[in-house]
Amino acid sequence: MKSPSQHGWALRVVFAWSLSLCVAASAASASAAIPSFLVPPSKRQAQAVGSPNKGSLKNGLALPKEGPGFRRIHAKRFYGADETIALMRYLGAKLNQAYPGSEPLLVGAISKKHGGRAGTHVSHQNGIDVDWAYLEKGNPKRRYYNSKVRSDQLDYEKNWYIFEVALLTGRIKSIFVDKTMLGPLYNAAKEAGWSEVALKPIFGDTNFQGARRIIRHWPGHTYHAHVRLKCSKGESSCRNGH
Repeated sequence: MKSPSQHGWALRVVFAWSLSLCVAASAASASAAIPSFLVPPSKRQAQAVGSPNKGSLKNGLALPKEGPGFRRIHAKRFYGADETIALMRYLGAKLNQAYPGSEPLLVGAISKKHGGRAGTHVSHQNGIDVDWAYLEKGNPKRRYYNSKVRSDQLDYEKNWYIFEVALLTGRIKSIFVDKTMLGPLYNAAKEAGWSEVALKPIFGDTNFQGARRIIRHWPGHTYHAHVRLKCSKGESSCRNGH
């Protein structure tokens, strides 16, 4: 049975050459019920300033407590740049559409209302970083992060689907996960029909190394992903992180 993750071969070839070319294709394929992941400059409220590790956020936009396919779980850091919030609403709606009955995406830290450093976190300062919980096998009900979840308990088909949808927007700079997930995620992508050529800019070489790879290991991400967006077009005060 084909996974809902499977997309056209031509789209994957385009992605392998340039992620940015997928924006129009992804937006055009979205149904009327799926919100856009893009926000025109004239309609933006927030302004990302500086970089994720040294920045601030002006007029931060709050992620709603919940919506189709997502639920907010952080008590304070739920503000982001407009296209960060738009992306989370988009991903939730896509998850809801592809996997009816799935537990929602649990969205953790984004930024404080005015950004800046929060506790021991160095990142999440300018509204373009966002954390979310991995989806688990068996679709268990969760209200918060499951910090004890093991790598072999994760639903890699669904987790890859969410990453894939995010990547195909062309808006993603980096995705930080635990090293134990790299192999299973790569295999899930191949099961979904992605070629090794198309996956190289995402995962790097066969050892998951490469300076420009998007998905990479970072300590402390065994139960949630840390996703970093690119600065929105036209945001001159924003600086992309690594």
